[in-house]
Parts: sequence; C-alpha cells; structure tokens
Amino acid sequence: MVNRKLKKCASLFLVMSMAVSMLAGCGSKNATEEASSTSDAVEATVDDSAEVKKITYFTPKVPSDDVLAIFQELAEEYKAEGHNIEFVLETADTDGYDQKLRAMATANELPELFDVDGDSFCQELADAGMVVDMQAFLEEIGAIDNFIGASLDYIRLDDGSLYGIPWEFTTDMFWYDKDVYEKYNLEVPKTFDDLLENCRILKENGETPIIVDGADGWFYLRYLAMIPFRETGNDFVYALKSGDAKMSDATGMETLQFLQDIGQYFQPGCTSTDYSTSLELFLDGQGVMYTAGTGLLDSFMKANEEGKNFDYFYMPLTDNAVTSANEYWVFGGLGMAANSATWDDDVKEFVEYLVKNFSVKYAQRGHFPAQNVEVDLDNMDDLYVRIANDNENIGDVYTRPWDVVLPDNVTTVFNDNIASVALGQMKPEDMAALVDEELEK
Repeated sequence: MVNRKLKKCASLFLVMSMAVSMLAGCGSKNATEEASSTSDAVEATVDDSAEVKKITYFTPKVPSDDVLAIFQELAEEYKAEGHNIEFVLETADTDGYDQKLRAMATANELPELFDVDGDSFCQELADAGMVVDMQAFLEEIGAIDNFIGASLDYIRLDDGSLYGIPWEFTTDMFWYDKDVYEKYNLEVPKTFDDLLENCRILKENGETPIIVDGADGWFYLRYLAMIPFRETGNDFVYALKSGDAKMSDATGMETLQFLQDIGQYFQPGCTSTDYSTSLELFLDGQGVMYTAGTGLLDSFMKANEEGKNFDYFYMPLTDNAVTSANEYWVFGGLGMAANSATWDDDVKEFVEYLVKNFSVKYAQRGHFPAQNVEVDLDNMDDLYVRIANDNENIGDVYTRPWDVVLPDNVTTVFNDNIASVALGQMKPEDMAALVDEELEK
C-alpha cells in the first residue's frame, strides 16, 4: 500500500512515508497530573575511572509520562556510547513544582535542566540571565528548522525569544461518548449555544454532561478563554495584560457568564476531582464529555479497543466569531530550559542528543512530537489518522492559555475564585471586580 504524504504549509505538521509502527496502549499522562516527588538515576555501563557528570532534570511531569520514559531510555543509550553521565530525574506535582522552582531560582540553585512555560516567571529568569537562549542553541546544532512552528511559538515569550525546548505538539478538543450522543439523538455542537443545549438535554435525562479536573484552576481557565478567543482571537487576553481592557468589559462578562452557565453541567464534587481522577471518571463512563489534549490520545484509542466509542470535536464557534473552526488550542507542552550557570559541554551535548533522537521514539509511541517526523499512517488507529489530517489543516491563530499570558498575581486571583463562579457561588460581576482590581496593581 502506498503511504500518504501529509504536509502542513506554515510548518505546522508533517507526516510522510517512513515505516514507524505505533505501540498501542502505551501509557501517557498529562504533565499537570499530580505526582509524588521522586528521584530516578539512569545507570549504564561506563568507565568508572572517569569523573561522572551528574545532570539533574526537574519537571512536573509524572514519572510514567512517555516523554520522561524516552529521556531515560535515551540517557541509557547515550551512556552506552561511552558518555560518563548520571541522568537524575526529579519530579513534583504542579503546585509543588512551581514553588520549589521559584525557591531554587531565588537561592541561585537551579538544576541543570528544568521545565518552563512561556510565562512571566520565565521572563524573570531570562531577564536575570539565568537561562540559556534555546533559539541560538537549536540554530547552532542545525535543528531549529525541524521544529513545528506552533510548538516553538507556544514556548516563546512576548518578544519572540525562546528559552525552552518543546517536545510535544498537542491540540486540545472535547472528547465525547458517541454512543450516549446517539442515544439522545444529539449532534456534534457547532456553536457554544449548541453545546449548552446538549448539556441541558443530557442532564435532564440523568446523565453527567461534562467531567472536569475541578481541583486545578487552570482547567476552568481553559473554558474561560474560549469565548474571547472566538470573538477576538487572543486580543482580549493581551489587552487585559497591557491594561487596555478590563474583565468587566462586555467580552469579559460574557465569558464569565458562559463559565457559570456551563459549570452547572460539571460533575458533582468537581472541585475535589484531580486530573487523574477526572480522566478515570470519563473513561469509566461516568460523564459524557471531557476536554483533553492529544497527549491522552493513547488512552482514548485503548478504551475504544476495549469497547468504548469515544470521538472528539474541536472548540465550538460563536455567532460573531472572528476565528475559524480550524483555529483552536495548540500547545508545545512545557519547554526544557537549561541553567546558564551550569551549561557546559557535557550538558549541551546531552541535550543535543535528546533533540536529535527524541521525536522518532515519541512518534513510535503514538504521539505527535514537536519536530517533523516521518510516520506511516496506513496501519495507524483511525483517531490518530484523523487528528494527523486535522493537524495538517490548522489555521494561523492558536488559543493562548490565560495562565501563561497574564501576570502571576492575576492568575492567582483567578485560581482562587474561578471555581466559585463556575458553581454559581460567586457572581460574574464580583469576579470581574476582583480581577480588575488586581490588574491595576
């Protein structure tokens, strides 16, 4: 059978014709899932007489994450080639990670490698000269053109600078139980009004319309970002950041009201439901819809193999949308940053090895890497093939996460109060007033 070639013009995604089989059912979990702090050192046969170079990587990813599994595998291979290193993996849950990383930076004790977002904290590290210019590094090793533009753009700071290396190319969508939709003669929603109507029908029939990770504020912010993105692109959130807009403006009030409208359809007790539990609830059929990215694609493919009928749709539109149906959430995941104070040849050469060998292995596990790779689609799962085709046709504008764009103090106000808005315990106008007050500081 002839392999198809799929090519995204603007360097969004490339799938061509080299045989790489997907390993079905490989476990992968989102980087924000809670995890206990761990430390794993990769060991291999090396020259014991030589000095061992310890390279520590601190991350909020869980130890079972495929990204980390591949890093460990590559570290073993790198050592087998004669490099005398000790790759130490340290993980922490998201909240603990952020706090510890800030403490490390304050004490000038950052590890050799760690994860960053393209947010205000990364900007602080860059301004202090504490992180390596990854744009220059990727150019130096001849790898920059291999990366999908959208993956790099996700990690970039507002001025276009790059201090993290992305490993993933992820899109977010609504996953839904197709059998339940067919049971109630529901159609995939084209607009948010359609989505709310589907939720109403499902709830009236005793179903739980939507499962959410209600224990994490960022999950609510995903919903909060949708209406403004459809109606302004990313202009509104950046106007909030610059002080040219207020949350009490019409767009802000509309999206707060939407969050409250849809929040009544979240599962009972959602505020105590963490990431892993929310996924388990959805896979177990305890809810009809769930927002998640392609980092969890293997979970849905495996569930379908076991008798489920999960499908997906992308962010709905509004009646006056300025963004298109093929423009939605696109992520590069967390970026690997490097401590400029410990960036010596040993660390640099190891990271180069990761960059040049990671993506093919990641694709083999059924994921979409941040670099262009060659994949044979002929024997891939239908969900994978469809999303690969979708990736080929993504538009030019990608939804920016509010918790990445906005200052930390504003994000904190959202995280502390947004669940109350979703559950109807706080009025949208009261939430807007809190945000506006914080924006003025």
